[in-house]
Amino acid sequence: MAAARARINWASSRSAWTTPSSRQRVKRACTRPSSRDILRDQLAGVHAHDDAPRHVLCVGGRARQVPVYRSLVEARGGRLAHVDAVAANCLPALVDALAQADVVILQPGFACRGACLAVEAHCARHGVRCIRLDKSCALAFAQGLDGAFGEV
Repeated sequence: MAAARARINWASSRSAWTTPSSRQRVKRACTRPSSRDILRDQLAGVHAHDDAPRHVLCVGGRARQVPVYRSLVEARGGRLAHVDAVAANCLPALVDALAQADVVILQPGFACRGACLAVEAHCARHGVRCIRLDKSCALAFAQGLDGAFGEV
């Protein structure tokens, strides 16, 4: 008797996955453009600017995202410098990179407190545009770049 109940419960749970509404939901989710597709479309429509190359400094962020960030900046006619600001001993390299930056993109979730304070103080003192990102994804970085290259 218990085996028959188990077979019935298994069959009813299996049919729940194959209902037409769940298949339609999966199909709709698969047809939405991914963030990679959105980035590819943005890169295809963006041409290098005619003015001098901009020096963009990225403070913090995931190391595996840096090549993507670099391609996004270079597609807009700029050059990217990256400082991995996780450890507190990064401040000498950060000060050198800040001196050359036109735009600073700060990812506070991936930088130490001392680095965040140094970046904010430098940007306020020298009038450098500082963009704080809440997320460490390429789409947020591209949107931050659009704002920086549009205003500067």
